Amino acid sequence: MPLDCDKNILEIPVSGSIPNDTDVIIFTLADGTSVIKTWATIKGAITPNDIEFKVGAGGGAPNDGDTTYTNTALIGKRVRVFRHFIKQPTTDFGGGYYYSFNNVTGTITPAPVFADDEVWQIEIY
Repeated sequence: MPLDCDKNILEIPVSGSIPNDTDVIIFTLADGTSVIKTWATIKGAITPNDIEFKVGAGGGAPNDGDTTYTNTALIGKRVRVFRHFIKQPTTDFGGGYYYSFNNVTGTITPAPVFADDEVWQIEIY
């Protein structure tokens, strides 16, 4: 059953409850493709939850000295990585802090290695 667009995204005041999860939204992707979806689908598929952890805290977080972090939620995604709330580059610009990312395996390799009590945030986009 095709969805009818009943709201223009520019006419929707954004808040915690607006748009409603059942509202149908039309938007255009960077390649020019127009997409029509319910807001609940957009929130779930386009903006997944960030991954946050503290090194050594358990629960799947890497430990002190680990050289990689792998998470299947990262497979096929693009990421931004923050170490102690500072965005990390994918190239070493001489400061020694950077990371590489393999989106086929969902593996992040930091330089230098993970250190105890570091706070890491991974934005998926």
